[in-house]
Amino acid sequence: MRDNLDLGPNPIIEFYKKDVDLSLIAANLRRTPDERVRNMIAVMKFAETVRAALKAPQKKP
Repeated sequence: MRDNLDLGPNPIIEFYKKDVDLSLIAANLRRTPDERVRNMIAVMKFAETVRAALKAPQKKP
């Protein structure tokens, strides 16, 4: 029943499309699934490092 439902372009999605870097998507799709997972893990480790650094007490000069 929903197969015939065509709402046309979603204005919210269209608004954000201009900010999507398609070259990054294409580069990621050229990677193997293993490379994508390894990259995701590296990004998560980096984020954890940044969070820990922000929580650590700051040294006063």
